[in-house]
Amino acid sequence: ALKSEPFTSATETYQSSFPEFASYGWGVSTKAERWNGRHAMFGWVFIIATGYAQSHGLIPDADKLLDIKDWGTLAEITPRVSTITNERAVILVANIHALMVSLCAAFCPLDYQDKLLLEPGEADEEPAGILPAF
Repeated sequence: ALKSEPFTSATETYQSSFPEFASYGWGVSTKAERWNGRHAMFGWVFIIATGYAQSHGLIPDADKLLDIKDWGTLAEITPRVSTITNERAVILVANIHALMVSLCAAFCPLDYQDKLLLEPGEADEEPAGILPAF
C-alpha cells in the first residue's frame, strides 16, 4: 500500500505529544480513521435515505411545526420565536439513534466487532495508506 505521509507524521506527532492517550487508541490512529470513514459513509447513506423519504412522503405531517408545550426546548430553533418541523424532528431522532449505536459499538463492542480503542499493550494497526491493498 502507498503510505500517506501526512497521516503517518500526524500519528507519530500525536503519539509523542500524548503517549498515555495514544496507548489506549485515543486521538489520531488507524482505527479512528477507519471509523471516521464509516461514519462519513453512513452520513451519505442517511442523506440519500432522507431524500427518498422526503420525495415519497414517508414522513407524516412533514411541514407541521412542533408544539413547544408537548416537546419543550428540543423543538425550538429560536427561543420563544419558532420551532422545528416534524420532518426535522424525525431526522434528529434518527441521528440520535445512530449516535447511540455508534457509542455502544465504540465503548462496549461485541467480541466479533472491530474495536475503536486499543486494549492495554495492544499496538495500533499499520495505516492502510492512500491506496490500500485489495
